[in-house]
Amino acid sequence: QLFGHGEPRVRYTAVMAMHILVGLLPESMVANMGAYLEGLSYLSTDTHPYVRSALCKAITQLVEQQPAFAMPALPQLCAYINACLRAGGGGEGPDQGDDSALHACDFWITVCAGARVHVDARAVKGVDDPEREAAAAAVPDAVSAIMDRMVFTEEELQQRRQAERDEAAGDRVYVEALRSRAGEGAEDEVPQRWTLRRYAILALDWLGATFPDGVVVSRLLEELPRRLAADNVWVIEAALAAVGSAAGGCGRSLAGCLTDLTPVMLGSLRSEVDELRSITCWVMRRLMLYLVSTPSRDQEGAETLELDDAKIRNVLDVVLTMMMDQSVTVQKAAVSVLHVMVPMVGDEHMRQFVPQVLQAVAAAMEKYAVTPYLTLVECVGSIVDTMGRELADQRLLEMFVPRMMQRFFSLEDTDPQIIPLLDCLSSLMSGVGMAMQPYAVAVFQRALRITEGSLVANTAFEEGYQNEAPVTDFITLSLDLMAAMATGFAGSFPELLAVPLPDNGAAAPRSTGDAFMPLLLECTMYNGADVRQSAFATLGDVATHAPQVLVPFLEKLLRQVVGNMAIDLDNETDDDPEVLVVCNAIWSLGKIVRALGSIPELQQAMPGLAGRVVLLGHARFLAVRVNMCVCIAHMVLARPPVAREAMEASDVETWVSQMSKVQDREEKVEAFKGLVTALQAAPELMHNNLVPVLLVACASWRNNPPPDDLRQALSAMFFSIREAFPQLWQALWHAQNDTTRRRMVRLYGLPETG
Repeated sequence: QLFGHGEPRVRYTAVMAMHILVGLLPESMVANMGAYLEGLSYLSTDTHPYVRSALCKAITQLVEQQPAFAMPALPQLCAYINACLRAGGGGEGPDQGDDSALHACDFWITVCAGARVHVDARAVKGVDDPEREAAAAAVPDAVSAIMDRMVFTEEELQQRRQAERDEAAGDRVYVEALRSRAGEGAEDEVPQRWTLRRYAILALDWLGATFPDGVVVSRLLEELPRRLAADNVWVIEAALAAVGSAAGGCGRSLAGCLTDLTPVMLGSLRSEVDELRSITCWVMRRLMLYLVSTPSRDQEGAETLELDDAKIRNVLDVVLTMMMDQSVTVQKAAVSVLHVMVPMVGDEHMRQFVPQVLQAVAAAMEKYAVTPYLTLVECVGSIVDTMGRELADQRLLEMFVPRMMQRFFSLEDTDPQIIPLLDCLSSLMSGVGMAMQPYAVAVFQRALRITEGSLVANTAFEEGYQNEAPVTDFITLSLDLMAAMATGFAGSFPELLAVPLPDNGAAAPRSTGDAFMPLLLECTMYNGADVRQSAFATLGDVATHAPQVLVPFLEKLLRQVVGNMAIDLDNETDDDPEVLVVCNAIWSLGKIVRALGSIPELQQAMPGLAGRVVLLGHARFLAVRVNMCVCIAHMVLARPPVAREAMEASDVETWVSQMSKVQDREEKVEAFKGLVTALQAAPELMHNNLVPVLLVACASWRNNPPPDDLRQALSAMFFSIREAFPQLWQALWHAQNDTTRRRMVRLYGLPETG
C-alpha cells in the first residue's frame, strides 16, 4: 500500500523494506510475491529519482536471489531497466541521489551471471539458459543505452586530469592498482572509483561475454559509424571504449571489422586529446590477439589464428612510440599494451624484438614519473617471465637493470614504491639466474633488511607501541625475492649465504646466512597467513639449493612445519590463505626430507612426521592431498621402512589414489618412485583393495610417459599382480574402456587380453 503513498521518501522506504524481505524470503513473502511484483510494476511509472533508484536495486536483487519469481516478467523488467539506463543518474554531481543507471548496469551484470551467485557466465556462454534467452531481445537496446553512458561527464574529466597532474608531480602513488599485473579486465582502463562510466564498461564486457556475438556485435556495429563520425570527441572516445569492452567476449567477431577500425584507431593515436589516445591503447590491448595474428585453418580444417611477425612488428612499433607520449595516462596505457602483448606473442616470436623493446624500456625509465615508472616495472617483470634465459645476456641487462637498481637503492625500506620493484627483481633473479650475480649480494642483503624492519614493526604493533599494522607485502615480496635467488642461483646460492655481512659490531651475525635463517624461522611463526605462506615456500627452495644452512635450525623448523600442517581447514575455502599455508608447509617438508633425509635426526623423526602427513590424505582440498602424496613419496625414498612404520593398508590406498592428480611431471615421477619403493620395502601392503587404485593411478600417464626405469618397475609390479590376484586382475582389466587398456599395453607391455 505504501508503494502508492504521496510522499516519495515513504515510497522509497517501503521499497527498501521489501528489499530486505526478498533477501530473507519468509513464507509470508512467498505468499505475497504476486502482489509485490504488481507493486513494482505500478512504480515503474514513478519518475522520482530516489524511488527509481530503489526500484532498480529491488529488480536486480529479485533477479539475483529469486530468479524463479522474476522469470515470467523478465522481458518487462529488462525494458524498464533499459529506460533507467537512458534516463537515470550516476549518483554524482547533478545526479546525486539518483544512482538508478548504476543499478541498471548492475542488473545486466547480474543477468549475465545467470542470477547465480559466484557463477562466471563467461564459462557457459554457449550453454542454453532460459534466463539469457528471455533477456536476449532487450540486449540490443541495452547495448545502445550503455554506450550512451560511457561518455565522460565534465566532472569525470576534471577528476581524471587532476589525478594525472598529481601523478606527473609524484604526489600520489596507486600502489594497490600497480601491484596487480595488467590483465584483460574491462575495468582496467578506468580509475578505481566506481563511476557510472566504469559500470557501463563492465556491463558491456559481461554482455559480450555472455550473449551470442550476433546479439551484441550487430547492434555495436550499427552504432559505431554514427558515433565515430560525431563532432563530439567524447562520443568518439566512448565508441572506442565500447569496442574494447565488447572485445573480451566478441573479439573474434570484431576482428572481422579491423580493416575499418584500424584507420580510426591510428587517427585517434595522433589526436591531441589524451583520453582518446589512452582509450585507443586500451582497445589495442583488448584486441591484441587479432592484431598480431592472421586467420588460418588447422589440419582438420578448423579456423585458427597464426602469429604473424610482420603484424607483430607493426603493432610493436606503434606501442613503443606511444610509450614515449607526454601524457602519464597514455604512458600507462601503452605499457599495459606491451604487458599483454609480450606473453601473448611468446618468446619464440618476441626474440627478434627484445633489443628494440629493452631500448624503449630504458628510455621510458629515464622519462617516467612515479606511477608510470612502477607500471613499467611490472611490465618488465612480465617480459622476464616470458623470455627467461633469453635475457641472460649482459648486453641486454645493461640496458635497463642499472637504472632499476638505482631506483631500488634510492628508496626507503618502507616506501610503497619498492613493492613492484621487489616483485620485478624476483622475476629477474629466477629468470636469468647467474647473469644477475653482480647485484646479488646487495639485493639479498637489502631484502633481509626490509624483512627484519617489517618484523620489528609488527612486534611493535602487537605490543601496542605502534598504531597501524605493517604492510605484509614488504615481508612476503622480500621472502619471494630471496626464494627466487635460491632458485635462480641454484648451486651457487650457498656461496651467497656465505658472504660476510657489513661489520655492525661484535654481536652482529658473521654471514648473510647467519642473518637469513633466524629471520626465516621467525616468518614461519608470523600471525598473518600470507607471510607464513611465503616463508614455507622460501624454506622449500632453500632446502633444495642450500640444505646445510637449515641443519642448525632443523628441530625448530620442523616444529613450525608440523604446527602449520595441523591448521583446522573445516571452515576454509580453496583460495583461503590458510589452505595455501598448509600446502606450502607440506611441500617444504618434502623438500627438506629429500635433501636431508639421511641425517640421523630426520631419520628418527620420519615415522612420526609421515603419520601426520598421511592424515592429510582425507583433507577436502585437492591441493593439500596432492602435496601430501608427493611428501610421503619423499619420505619413503629417504627411509623405505617408513611405509611399514607409518601407514596402514588403507593409508596406502589413500596415498596412491592421489597420484593420478599430480600435475607436475617431476613430482609425479617422485610420487611413483616412492610407490615402487614402498611396495618393495613392505610387500604386505599390496592387497585386493589396492589393485584397482593402482590401475587407475598408473593409467594417468597419458601424453608424457614415465621414465624408462620407472616404467619398467611399474610393469614388473603389474605382472606380479597378475600372478598374485589372477581373477581380480581379469575382472578389473575387462572393466576398463578400450582407451585405458591400450594405454596400459603401450606403457607397461601388458598383454592385450590382460
